[in-house]
Formats: sequence, C-alpha cells, structure tokens
Amino acid sequence: MNKLEGGHHISNKMYDWRVQSIYQALRQAGKDQGTLEVSDLIELGHLDQYHYLGVSACDQGIDILGLDEHASVLDIGSGVGGPARYLAYKTGCQVTGVELQQPLNEIAIELTDRVGLIDKIRYITGDILTLALKSNYYDHFVSWLVFLHIPDKKKLFSACFNALKPEGSFLIEDMVALNPFTEKETEILKKVIFAPDIPDCETYCDYLKTAGFVNIRFENLSASWTDWVNERYQQYKADKAEHITLYGEDIFHSRSHLYRQTAELFNAGNLGGMRITGSKPL
Repeated sequence: MNKLEGGHHISNKMYDWRVQSIYQALRQAGKDQGTLEVSDLIELGHLDQYHYLGVSACDQGIDILGLDEHASVLDIGSGVGGPARYLAYKTGCQVTGVELQQPLNEIAIELTDRVGLIDKIRYITGDILTLALKSNYYDHFVSWLVFLHIPDKKKLFSACFNALKPEGSFLIEDMVALNPFTEKETEILKKVIFAPDIPDCETYCDYLKTAGFVNIRFENLSASWTDWVNERYQQYKADKAEHITLYGEDIFHSRSHLYRQTAELFNAGNLGGMRITGSKPL
C-alpha cells in the first residue's frame, strides 16, 4: 500500500500489474529488447496511456496548452510515462514526471530511454504534496485522472500553484460529482476506485481559486467518458482469453470488477468527468 497525504492509502494492486503486463506484451510482440518507437508503446493501449481516451486526450491537451519545443511541463501522476513520452515526442517539450510509485518510475525511465527521449523527460519519485519542486519554474502542469486519488486538494493545488511560472497554465482531467453520491456509490469510490473525496464543480473551482488560479474553465466530458468506460468494459470481457494470457486470471477478474463498477457509476449519472483549465496570474 502507498500512503498519500491525509492518511489515504492507494492499493499497489491498482497499478503494479501494469509493469509485468507491459513486459509480457512487448515479449509477445518480439520487442522485449533493444530500441523502441513511441508507436510501439502507443499500440499497447491502456498499458501505456491509462487515462480515458488515451493519446487523443493528450492531443487535445497539446492543442489547448499550445505546447511546443520551448515549453516545460510538469506531469503529476506520470505512471509508466506514457503521456510524458507522447507530449515530448509530439512537441519537443521538456517534461518532468512526478510519480508516487517507484516501480512505475523505473519502467518509465527504461521505456523512455528505449524510445530515445531520455534527454527530454525527467522522472521524480515522490508525493506531489511534499516534494520540494522548483518554485515558479514550469510553463504548464498537466494531470490525467490522478487528482481523484488525492484527498487534500488544498495542499495539492497550493503545490501546483507554487510550481508554475507566473502566467503559466494547466490542464487537468478528473472525476467530479455531478450530483450527491449514494452511500453505496461513496463506498465503491473509496474501496474500488480509491477516490476518497470527489468534489462537485463548484467546490473544485473554489479549491483552485483559493490556491490563486484564475481563468478557470470546466469542460464537461461526462458523455464521452460514459461511452468510453462502457465500451472498455464490454471489450475487456470480449477479449477475456487474451487478457488472461497476458495478465493472469486473478488480474483479469480484478480489472473486470473495476471496469464494471466504474461503468455503473457513470451510467447512474452522479459521477462525471471534466477537463479543467486555468492559469497562474502574473
């Protein structure tokens, strides 16, 4: 178990399986050694880009933030490095990835080296709430489906604000409460999704404003996310034999349970998704 600020624990089971699964998938493709192309990793789908809508979400982030080779980007919750590699590959930007779990950072570094982007990306293992990041340093920060796991939003957004340059901008994709959750939904969010506190948009906006951010905008992604999580669950079931071969039976059933519960939460209409953008004032 990994402990987040505020006493929350997130199970290693949620992500540890990805490391061995990536190695297994690359072995099956005959690419377990030597150099790789970024496209080789993109072809791994959710193993490389495990936020919703994959690289298309990254492409939209690139366009919205206007990333180019001059930009410095902080990726919070960088996982196995998929988004960081894609941003650097597509735009030439410099990326710093912050990830709580050392095994994910270790494979992120290995894969980034194998695709020839190690000079563009630096990975730091640690908790964004307590890391001593450079102040007023980054042009942008991004985070895809990570902040839902961090209960202390005030401390989180204070750290994010401190890391950005004046007039720096951000893009977050995150879960939000569209309506009050039922008791059962709250329990599933805590125990299955490992999301102890999902605020509504008004509360979320208040957290950002309190930290000092301005020009805050919410774009509702709930409809596309609902379609995506339902399709993911149905496709995962349909490919059961392939997934058991790749991950093993225990992991298959664990992921299937997570995907079904997530789809049910979105289908019920109380859980939604938002793309949130904003900036730090001059």
